[in-house]
Amino acid sequence: MSDEYQSPTYSSFWPLTVLAASFVVWFGYQDVQLFRQGSNLSSQYAKAIPTIQAADSWTERYRKLMEDLVQTGKESPFANTIANEAVQAGLQAGLIQVNQQAPANGAAPATPAPKTP
Repeated sequence: MSDEYQSPTYSSFWPLTVLAASFVVWFGYQDVQLFRQGSNLSSQYAKAIPTIQAADSWTERYRKLMEDLVQTGKESPFANTIANEAVQAGLQAGLIQVNQQAPANGAAPATPAPKTP
């Protein structure tokens, strides 16, 4: 009776070979895609450099204009009103960023007002 049933013998060579080959192909594919993504990002950044430089130029012009307005505002009360309105417009438009870090004199910053529900 035991002679009739023979346990089949399987080799694990082919399944492991297929598994190893699939790992090599998968990691190779991921490497190629990562390289393509990096090169695309580099080309997009290179194309955006003129726009970034133009934005920096506008920011620098706006800063110089605001400095001139503030200087003029110190000399004339009418110009001071214009300078304050320009500062408020710049804050609302997001052109002026307020530095929220601690002051340079080492004093602790003021605590924010409690939020009311």
